[in-house]
Amino acid sequence: MKKLVLVLCLVVNLLATDYNFNLVDFARHIAKVNNVNILVPDEFKVHTYSFTINTSLNNSIGFFRRAIEMYDLQLIRAEDFYYVDKKEKAKLKHHILKVNHINYDEIKNFMEIYKSNKNTKNDEIKYEYIAARKAFLVKCTDDDFKSISQTFLYLDKTPTQKRLKITIIDTNLDEIKERGIETDVQYKDNHNFFFNLLAYPFSVTNNISATDKTQFYSFIRFLDQDGISKLVSSPIVTLTDEKNTIFKVVENVPFRKGSTVVDSSNVSTTEQIEYKDVGLIVNIKPSFLHSSVSLDLNLNLSSIASNADNLLRTIDRQIIQTFTLKEDEILVLTGINQKQINNITSGIPLLKDIPVLSYLTSYESETQTNTNLTITFELVD
Repeated sequence: MKKLVLVLCLVVNLLATDYNFNLVDFARHIAKVNNVNILVPDEFKVHTYSFTINTSLNNSIGFFRRAIEMYDLQLIRAEDFYYVDKKEKAKLKHHILKVNHINYDEIKNFMEIYKSNKNTKNDEIKYEYIAARKAFLVKCTDDDFKSISQTFLYLDKTPTQKRLKITIIDTNLDEIKERGIETDVQYKDNHNFFFNLLAYPFSVTNNISATDKTQFYSFIRFLDQDGISKLVSSPIVTLTDEKNTIFKVVENVPFRKGSTVVDSSNVSTTEQIEYKDVGLIVNIKPSFLHSSVSLDLNLNLSSIASNADNLLRTIDRQIIQTFTLKEDEILVLTGINQKQINNITSGIPLLKDIPVLSYLTSYESETQTNTNLTITFELVD
């Protein structure tokens, strides 16, 4: 029994031997097995086409056709025979492809990758973007255009957008620590938490759950009405995935800029007024996740330190941070403390404005205010 198995395995191995054919011999073998005639022109006989074939498995006409296509040849059927010929090179044509939502840079990256794909042999593909028509003029074959169009159809979709509510609160720390908070509004166990979030932010977490949102906003409105906090702004901005959104709360402050020019014995001084944005600038770049949004935050806060003689001096702060914001949750960015110094001139009306008498009828005082800027972020429907 063992001898019989060994003999059968030996016979199978002999039948399954791989052979190396040139084009003519390969065509002759396929023609004999399939009982057909295959004509190979003399111009192809001089080329060194090489095929390694398992003669027990690969004997069909279809296999022969696919094998010679690797050498840019094709098998054409006539009335009662086949013949081998060169594969016709696809013609390059001009095609128009319109887009609606994707921009030039995104398409350019795709086209360069497509052209560099050696398997597609697309060295001759050319393209040009027509900005006025939001369209691409592409020079390529019909097959390439079909493939490119399918990719564009997948990419060119309405971008996903979400709405972000930003609330900016400026709290007077001197007032809130001196007066405390007395209110008839019931905040259950959250009263101290909300208070510490504005006055002692380092002592509490900076996330507010969905169940506490309504109470928190009520607490903010109460402080605004009581004069302890100022609700500076509460816009709702639209976010687009991977696109920057900029929000500003600034004052355009004028300041004097002068220059002195010396020409021989003449000295001339020219002055001009320039303006600078002073305040809060928020730059957000979102990345949409399944049920949350990752926000790259770049926050710039500037305030006036002094503007004596119209020489502006500012204090600038910057926060660069990435955080994840879940739906129905408020994230609170707080602890941005500011010290404002105000110079106040008081005196007898009219007389204090007269240059000589002002020294006798007026006096200056300086006040200092400590505030905490709080910014909240919330995804809304």
